[in-house]
Amino acid sequence: MNNNILKVAALAARFILGLDILLGALLVFFMIAWPLELSFLEKIHIVQDSSIFKFETSPSFETIPGGGVPLSPPLSEFGTFYFYFTCVRSLTMVAILFKIIQLSIRIIKSISSLETFRFENVFSFRKMGQLFLIWFAVAIPSIKPLTEFGETFGVTMTTALNFKYALFALVCFVLAEIFKEGNKLMEENKLTI
Repeated sequence: MNNNILKVAALAARFILGLDILLGALLVFFMIAWPLELSFLEKIHIVQDSSIFKFETSPSFETIPGGGVPLSPPLSEFGTFYFYFTCVRSLTMVAILFKIIQLSIRIIKSISSLETFRFENVFSFRKMGQLFLIWFAVAIPSIKPLTEFGETFGVTMTTALNFKYALFALVCFVLAEIFKEGNKLMEENKLTI
């Protein structure tokens, strides 16, 4: 099938897959470099909420009366547990995203080859739903900076529910059932002469 939209979707998925691999490599690098207490770690800040994890070279500030409060402590202010917890949590999210993108590419390829309602696509959507539920659970604990008078003096663990991953899981499970019905109709159609 010569569908430009599917070609763009496959290209975008591969691009996101490449960025995901780059982020995973960067996280592994920081996990190795952090115990060495390198000077550049003072300049790198982590911004994290329940769903995102990014690095900055200058801290973000939250505006409050009396001055800005940094949203992101430098890597050097993280304790060992919090640092490795953040990295392992983020690597888990990177691995989940990697698998979801791989499954998406597999579905796009099957649609391109006019095998849309194969049972493998039902399995892929179910697996994606399970992965989004895992991502939902992994995103619950979060690290936040402790601040006083505009100064960051450490970090603490908090919890936050981010229901978008649960919603994505629900959509994947619904799509799996739709594709299952499509597969069933396709199989019945093959038996009809």
